[in-house]
Amino acid sequence: MVSLIMIFYSQKYLVKHFFHNIESTKPEKSDFTDLLARMAGRRELSSARAPDFKIAEEDIPYQIGLVGLMELKVKISPKTNDVEQAMDYCRILLGLQPFRTCTFCLLTDLRIVKILEVTRTQAFIHNGKFIDDGLPLLWYLMTTPNEKIFNDIPRIIFPNISYSYVKALGEGATSTVYQVKLTDPSWKHIEKDGVIKAYFDNFSYLMENEKQKLLDLADYGSGIPKFIAQGNPPSILMTPCGQPIKKLKARDCEKIVKILKYAHSKNIVHRDLRQANILIFKNSVVINDWGFAVESEVNAVYQGTIKTASDRILALLANGYNYFPCFPSDDLCSFVKLFILSLGGVVPLSNNPQECLTYWEQYWDGYKGTLLRNAIEAANACKYDEVAATLCSLMYDLEYTTHFNTHV
Repeated sequence: MVSLIMIFYSQKYLVKHFFHNIESTKPEKSDFTDLLARMAGRRELSSARAPDFKIAEEDIPYQIGLVGLMELKVKISPKTNDVEQAMDYCRILLGLQPFRTCTFCLLTDLRIVKILEVTRTQAFIHNGKFIDDGLPLLWYLMTTPNEKIFNDIPRIIFPNISYSYVKALGEGATSTVYQVKLTDPSWKHIEKDGVIKAYFDNFSYLMENEKQKLLDLADYGSGIPKFIAQGNPPSILMTPCGQPIKKLKARDCEKIVKILKYAHSKNIVHRDLRQANILIFKNSVVINDWGFAVESEVNAVYQGTIKTASDRILALLANGYNYFPCFPSDDLCSFVKLFILSLGGVVPLSNNPQECLTYWEQYWDGYKGTLLRNAIEAANACKYDEVAATLCSLMYDLEYTTHFNTHV
């Protein structure tokens, strides 16, 4: 399966004579910047930037036509930064379409054509090479309708479930998430807007764990995603489709603590409380992404957040330990740290456990108040009501809402 990426440096007005349904993507630069911010494993200071043009079909849910840039002039070989940009775009496109095996990027000034082929090897790592003779492929693109070029979109099979793709929501460390709409009219009491979580090959083992955790917590209701079906290739269909939380309200704090208390009563620790995993759906808060959840107080290899992990977990990781039990207090401490970030707390986030621990220690050394200290002490003591009440008290002092300023 292949997908296609195109860009041109000069004489852009000629492009419309060659390709079907081409359109300017200048207004989409902010969307692309947001996409980059959500890409796990991305290179810092990426050379990728928004495309000049894209090729797109209205009913294609994927981000087809992400673009790389090259100025050939008198040189036969592309410049290094042009290749890096093209590679970044190919990598992002492959990340959003986990069942595609390769993608092509055409780099040209409308005189010389170079085609970069990028092939998936494993998550976040891709091999790129230039095709010697790219003109036959260019001719195919110029003469073939888009519906034939883009007819290889992979479909995930769920037994007895009919659905349609809406769009790709983004790529995480273990999977790609797609928004879908359930089209079977017999599903009368199920939210029609759902998500498919398609696991990368290296993380397909998480599917059974997440499925079981969602089933174990199904009695709670709207605060936890509802498992609908298991798919092939490895994937989960669930509802609802929410949005990552951006504004945190007092009632959200109460609901989040209440959800955690219920999960902990079922002996389940989430381990991965991050902004991206707390969603808003119809004014309700939902804790998402239970793939890394484990049984409380049972030794397990640590998989989960680093940036907002409890100080206890950060200390263990910093000292070389990776196999240890997690406790309900670890989730509560993670939530207090998320709350601090929503206040605009200046904490340089890092995926290095020792650096992250040092940054949080520096934050506490510089903090002069008492309420947040009370909240973290209550979290360590697993006093749910006190954690919720303390954070809510802070919220009312801050005009009822706080704003996240970073994705973690």
